[in-house]
This record gives sequence, C-alpha cells and structure tokens, in this order.
Amino acid sequence: MKPIIITLTTFLLTALLTPLTAADMSRYNVVWHTPSRDATGVMPLGNGDIAAGVYAIENGDLYLLLAKNDAYTYMGDIFKTGRVRVSLSPNPFLSGKPFRQTLDLPSGSIRIEADGVGLRIWADAHRPVYHIEIESPRDLAVSVQPEFWTRFDGCAFNILKPENTPGARPVETGQVQDVCLDRAREVQTDPDPPGHQERRGVAVGLRL
Repeated sequence: MKPIIITLTTFLLTALLTPLTAADMSRYNVVWHTPSRDATGVMPLGNGDIAAGVYAIENGDLYLLLAKNDAYTYMGDIFKTGRVRVSLSPNPFLSGKPFRQTLDLPSGSIRIEADGVGLRIWADAHRPVYHIEIESPRDLAVSVQPEFWTRFDGCAFNILKPENTPGARPVETGQVQDVCLDRAREVQTDPDPPGHQERRGVAVGLRL
C-alpha cells in the first residue's frame, strides 16, 4: 500500500509545482460566436475587488454590468451597482456581421472581434478601474454612458407574503428584495385569486 501512496503523493506534488502555461490555460477559453440577446448573456470579469458582467447586444451596444465585493444590500446580498453602456458608430454588432467573443483566461480579459473591430476589456489588477481598448481599421465614434440604480415604486414582482402565509420563508416576510426594471416592466394583468393576500413594497432597479 505504501508504494501506491508514495506514487500518488509524488504525482500530486508534481502537478501542483508544474507551472501552467498560457497555452494550457487557453484550451479552456470560452468562445461565443453570436452577440447576447440580454443581460443573461454576460461574461465575467474582475480583479478580486471589482467585477463586471460584459455583454454585447445584437444591433445594440456593449455593456459592463458593474459589481463590487463590498456593495451589499440590506439583505446581505452583493448586487450590481449599475452598468456602463459603450456605443460604437458605425455599429459592429449588427445582425449578420462576423462576431467572436472570447473569455481569455491567460490574460484575464475579454476579447471581442466584430465586423473588423477589435475590443479588449480588462480590469486593472491594482486599481478599481476597467479598461476598454478598441482597434478599428476605420474611424469610429465612441460614446460612454453610465446607468445607475434608481428608486421606483409599484413593482408587481416586489411582493411580500404575510407571515401567516403557508410556506412563506423568513425572507419573504421581511424587507423587499432589489429587482431589475426589466422585470418591473412586465405588467401583472390577472387579478389576484380570491383569498390571496399580499403586501407590495418599494423596489430599486436599474433605469434602462
């Protein structure tokens, strides 16, 4: 039994001490060949302090959905603090145009190639700063716009259940959760069933 244990230990130490090359890491790069439809198609980016979900919308713009590791809600959840919209003209994200988005693990960056335009997005390792590098064979107009959270009322999804509701969890009887305005735009058209009780609160969402 001892030779097997010694052999296994030697193998593990060798695997841990052998440096992982960029070529080894690049085998696990994530590559997309089409733009995203919405914010569910994000690629992660960060430096341990700040983070961003990066996504390019077909026929739309490039977005960085921002977060920070100490930005908590009153429920103790880390939430998105806002987003940044980057608009390019002419738009390289038009439908039918060549597109490739890569989560480049060796460099810790996201690279996008769209209609001949190259973008590289990365987070500074020493400062809470994002960098967006753009290379284009033609002139481009670039505009950047911050979009922060704003308060709004009357969200149909921001519902609190009474404490005596069967199956209600403790969180459902406390403070309301933050919700995104995307969902708040959906209007609840069906009336509540007889005997259904609910409390509606204040929602906080991203003004899109």
